[in-house]
Amino acid sequence: MLKAKIIDNKCYCPVCEESNYQIKDYKQVQHKGESFTEFIARCDCKSEFQYCSKITIEKTEHFVFDEDEIEEIEKEEATDNE
Repeated sequence: MLKAKIIDNKCYCPVCEESNYQIKDYKQVQHKGESFTEFIARCDCKSEFQYCSKITIEKTEHFVFDEDEIEEIEKEEATDNE
């Protein structure tokens, strides 16, 4: 998967270098023990790429990591205690 270009904390397509893209999918991942949201995006030029974001109330920061450096956080099933 291609990695987004991040310039001044903004994400751009690595092929056409535009920011005209739609989010296709996202999931929670870990990188070196920290939690991030990984986004898969599809640009108007038809390229697909990924980037990760750390989203807090104060700010949002964007990152790119190698795919082998991140692992998906498995969803926990809700339990019924009745």
